[in-house]
Amino acid sequence: MALAIRPLPVLENAAADRFVKKANQVLKANKKLDLSKKAKAAISILKTAKI
Repeated sequence: MALAIRPLPVLENAAADRFVKKANQVLKANKKLDLSKKAKAAISILKTAKI
């Protein structure tokens, strides 16, 4: 038995404009993610795990 193929949802009008505007804002922000604290925590966990 075959399953019906459903169409993919598509953003239109105001929703599409809002999505593009927010995506451009994120690209322009160019924020860097600082994971140094998480890396130190992971290293200490691995040291105590004695793997």
